[in-house]
Amino acid sequence: MITPEVSSQLNKLSTTITDIQPEAISSLKSRLSSIRPFSDFFAKDRFSLPSDFNTFKTRASFNVIYFQNNYLLISVIVVAYFLITDLWLLVSGIFFFGGFKLVASKPDGITILEQKYSQAQLWTVYFVLSFLLFWLSGITSTLIYVFAVCGLFCLGHAGCLDKPIEAEYESMPDYGDEQV
Repeated sequence: MITPEVSSQLNKLSTTITDIQPEAISSLKSRLSSIRPFSDFFAKDRFSLPSDFNTFKTRASFNVIYFQNNYLLISVIVVAYFLITDLWLLVSGIFFFGGFKLVASKPDGITILEQKYSQAQLWTVYFVLSFLLFWLSGITSTLIYVFAVCGLFCLGHAGCLDKPIEAEYESMPDYGDEQV
């Protein structure tokens, strides 16, 4: 059973999450504005199999940083696809986030049919029901699929795409307007 101390900590977490929402929206806007053009992301002329593992590592480390927002967008699309195609998982997710908000907004508990339930009891029931819903929806297999699809796509793309020519010049030192 969840103690009142844990219940108060969960309330503080809910308040913190509510306070972070404006910061998250501004962070999301900045990430979306820095997505690289898809003509650059899917440049067919720069795709080639690396000759060795060292080349693969070099390409992957550069491209993961250079295209990080594109990879994040692809991952969000994959997660959205799995949520849309698995109705139980979607219902479980809605219950999880909606229930968290609902229980956190009731610090005094609720009364149902003249029976008073404390917030600690609500947290306990909420966690048990959330766990059961996610277990019934098959969250583990879905997570394995999501990680596999996103990992294979992102690492495969990052390792097989050459650096853009502009990136080669960015690593060169700038000598300013010196005359040679």
